[in-house]
Amino acid sequence: MYFDPACPVSWLVTRWLLEVQPHRNLDLVLHVTSLMLVNAGRALDADYHALLARSPAAARVFLAVTELGGRSVLGDFYEAFGTAMFTADNDAVVHAPRRQPEAWALAVRRALDIALVETGLPPALAHAADTERYDAALAANAEQAARRVGAAVGAPVLHVDDAGIFGPVITSVPRERTRSRCSTPCGIW
Repeated sequence: MYFDPACPVSWLVTRWLLEVQPHRNLDLVLHVTSLMLVNAGRALDADYHALLARSPAAARVFLAVTELGGRSVLGDFYEAFGTAMFTADNDAVVHAPRRQPEAWALAVRRALDIALVETGLPPALAHAADTERYDAALAANAEQAARRVGAAVGAPVLHVDDAGIFGPVITSVPRERTRSRCSTPCGIW
């Protein structure tokens, strides 16, 4: 799955896939990308462009974490980051980031700091947010995601067998009780 760590939809989709994983032969492999790079060169409204300009910070730190600890650390780091970012007291910021881009950027930085501490990783990895060192890798991941589903892509992008799927866009995680009502276009459920 190609995901932008600062994207709430990516967070929900990973929670959904983790819910499904014990019931299906599913190997969830995370690939970090950035919506800023995915949307490079597109005509966007000014508010969204301002928000995207801040979005690579989290993705850069995620790649630094992966570089230091490997893929095995990435899942735990995402769990800690996502819990701090998307389930903490950030609702107003997370769901209206265009109106509060500075507050959103601060919430991302706080969540990164919390995740680094909770996973026992060096706090200095947070400095990766402010460097372009990881941007080529992020761009390569964005390109791979686009090859799976086409140029009009965002996050998340799933790769199931040979099929590429942009989305799904979900507003909550389908849990066990709702599984029978969920569609199965790619056989995940």
